[in-house]
Amino acid sequence: MNHDWEKLKDILFEIQRKFVPVVKGKIKNKKLWLTYKALKHVETKHRVFGKYKDSRHAACKRASAKASREIKKAKYNFERKLAENIKSDSKSFLHMFGVGRVLQRSRDHSRIVKAK
Repeated sequence: MNHDWEKLKDILFEIQRKFVPVVKGKIKNKKLWLTYKALKHVETKHRVFGKYKDSRHAACKRASAKASREIKKAKYNFERKLAENIKSDSKSFLHMFGVGRVLQRSRDHSRIVKAK
């Protein structure tokens, strides 16, 4: 009886190895400016709100303020670095604000110049 069970188990594991796809980690599409620290503060804010279910609770207010502060800091630093590198890396600047996509789609580039 035990021998039959081991044989069946081996067959099932072999079938699983052959035909069941291996799931890779989920890729999160985060904003370019969002830093790891800011992301962690946002996740903490969500966790705290899930615990208290009241945005007026002191812990929720504190977590929300920290997350907002970190997001603003991350955006500021990203835009500052973008501005410092504008001479050497103008492509990333254009793509950050969606102008690159407009240039790719549009045949008449004069409308972008007129908008400025």
